[in-house]
Amino acid sequence: MERQLDLPFTLPTEFVKQYRGTPAPFGFDGLGEFTAHRTYYRIESEDMPPPYDSEWADVVERVVDGMYSMLREKAPVWDEGKAQRSAQESYDLLYNLKWSPPGRGLWAMGTPFVHDRKHPEALQNCAFISSRFINEERGDFFGWIMNQLMMGVGVGFDLRGAGLVEVHAPRVGLPRTVVIPDSREGWAASLRLLVNTYLIGGQASPVVFDYSELRAKGAPIKGFGGRSSGSGPLQELHTAIKRILGGREGQQIGMKAIADIGNLIGVCVIAGNVRRSAEIMLGPPVDAFLDLKDYEKNPDRVNHGWASNNSVYIDDEWDTVANENVYTKIAERAYENGEPGVVWLGNARKYARMNGLEVVGDEGIIGFNPCGEIGLHHREMCTLTEVFLPRISSKREFARVVKHAYLYAKATTLSSEYMGDMKTRSVMMNNGRIGLSLTGIAQFVENNDTETLIDWMDFGYQLVQMWDDYYSTDWLGVPKALRTTTVKPSGTVSLLAGVTPGVHYPVAEYYIRRVRVADDSPLVERALKAGFYVEPDKYSSSTAVVEFIASSGGTRAVSDVSLQEQMQLAQIAAEHWADNAVSFTAMFDKEKSNPGTLAHALEVGSGTLKSLSFLPLETDQYEQMPYEALTREEYEVRLAGTRKIDLTDAVRGTDHLVDEFCDTDVCDVNGNPIEDTIVSNIIGRG
Repeated sequence: MERQLDLPFTLPTEFVKQYRGTPAPFGFDGLGEFTAHRTYYRIESEDMPPPYDSEWADVVERVVDGMYSMLREKAPVWDEGKAQRSAQESYDLLYNLKWSPPGRGLWAMGTPFVHDRKHPEALQNCAFISSRFINEERGDFFGWIMNQLMMGVGVGFDLRGAGLVEVHAPRVGLPRTVVIPDSREGWAASLRLLVNTYLIGGQASPVVFDYSELRAKGAPIKGFGGRSSGSGPLQELHTAIKRILGGREGQQIGMKAIADIGNLIGVCVIAGNVRRSAEIMLGPPVDAFLDLKDYEKNPDRVNHGWASNNSVYIDDEWDTVANENVYTKIAERAYENGEPGVVWLGNARKYARMNGLEVVGDEGIIGFNPCGEIGLHHREMCTLTEVFLPRISSKREFARVVKHAYLYAKATTLSSEYMGDMKTRSVMMNNGRIGLSLTGIAQFVENNDTETLIDWMDFGYQLVQMWDDYYSTDWLGVPKALRTTTVKPSGTVSLLAGVTPGVHYPVAEYYIRRVRVADDSPLVERALKAGFYVEPDKYSSSTAVVEFIASSGGTRAVSDVSLQEQMQLAQIAAEHWADNAVSFTAMFDKEKSNPGTLAHALEVGSGTLKSLSFLPLETDQYEQMPYEALTREEYEVRLAGTRKIDLTDAVRGTDHLVDEFCDTDVCDVNGNPIEDTIVSNIIGRG
């Protein structure tokens, strides 16, 4: 691994050498290894600075060096020998896929972008901002959303700001010409400035933007890699905002205007080549919000409404007892396409684990991240990490794995002091929130039993609290984590280890898993030579779709698991493990269910969960879906026709990555494929 920076902590070369050239235990018959190469190896190219990764041993070395460097920089006392023993155990457990950082950590930890240039946002999974404060924040509300999305962070926002600020025409006079700097900050600043010309009381002069400094389409982006989209997406965003706000002069900004601008930012960022820029939009259970994705009622939203998952928030403002039809209205819409979901903010504020014991200290929760596993304060962000339950051989090993997964998350929170936004820095340093996730839960239960799962969860939760007390209070001298545990959906990361994602059951016992990759990638040629079926992507140019076949290893398919049993597993995780929340999408068969079934699930969830979403069990919504069920016979025939893909040096020279829209295996809730799945290996600009 070629390095560019000197970290405060590094593993000995001789230690790492013993892992080089040895087969890493990736899962799913080559799918895990292919995914690692495609998504998480930092590759040598003209727009990618070192360090570079040529094998899994390099990725793991970079991650462990980075996390222990963060600990060393903060620790008042440092024992190098003890640290080396700990780091080497952490390396071994990660190499053997017992635990993992989130995909963002596998990609960015140990890089100059994080450690030299101090961009800890690149390591964060989750973010939320509330428009409740739009009257004081104005354009900075939208600028914050764009800045985090351009770092690849999943962002949640709400529509509470409707009616809180009046829209004005810019002041009459000569327009100002503003040259936009060629940086991520420059793009966000231009958005902030434009919105403020309409929201600061008619005191701002009109603005004309000069885009000449922005690099041309296709030009390399130094620092974090990737290729520029050119100025086109930003110009289109500016034009759309002028149309939206310019047509509301003298009116209070409404829910639809906030929603439109928020979604258009997401479209701009995705078109601008940032991978995994996901949004969730939270709103009240009123028709104006529930109908935002009804494109017959809102035809002007068809080209940008898909950019967010939409969920209803339930809290003291909306008494579901007094409004008996709330769950019915939600269920009727969710039955058709899975949206909206629900987040119970009251539960998130009052409870850690959903065990009936009320706690204090997290009353500031005002929203959720895009996948619904973390409740967050205004402008708060959070980092995740996860443990692969089915890969762990004993309760004793589980204890060791939990410790190292915790240490990664804790180390990452220490970097929050470098957050560019002062409000974000303050809330993160005060809360110290982390999300240590378990994944492969359904698979673990199938291989063991529910009692064992509960025992491990209770045991592991207490261990996390013990370690956080020791490391935060006794060693580092920082606040303890306000919340520590979660269950995230675990999309591509669970593929590495070959386990079921999060708390969910597999789509089938035998299935096709389609993976998208740039069609000029050496990975495509290697897959073809190994007998894998490859075809052009029907929705995105310059993209190939590679079909892998996989087996659940005997874990029941979700189609064989009732909605009630799915919910029971999520409730167990909420009661015994997750003090943040459980990301849970309940899959249902439309032929065996009705809206009343979903309404009942919502009523049950209101007392046992913090978030819940739905998705119909449909496997033919569009061509080239991520998953397609196979019979056992079909699986065996296709398996016999393939061999192990030779990935030796396959990543050298590649400069494109392709991935799903968020850290899940689902496209948008209407079943539409992602509008632009070509993404480059960039989380930020500049």
